[in-house]
Amino acid sequence: MFMGTEGTFEFDLTEFWQWVRKQHPDMGEIQYGVPRVNKANWTLEIDFAASTDGHPQDWAKKPKAVLQWEELK
Repeated sequence: MFMGTEGTFEFDLTEFWQWVRKQHPDMGEIQYGVPRVNKANWTLEIDFAASTDGHPQDWAKKPKAVLQWEELK
């Protein structure tokens, strides 16, 4: 038993996004949103936008997967 222990788990981002891409079917150009925790159902959620006709960052109406990153700036 460990009492009073705390720390931080770190995940290599390159490996994390490679894993995400392996879980997701090939849908052309894809933009993933900012990962977040859903405390209600204990899941990690990542929004995405995909297109075979150009990158979602170039869409006239920006999808939330793009906007989430812009909000972090």
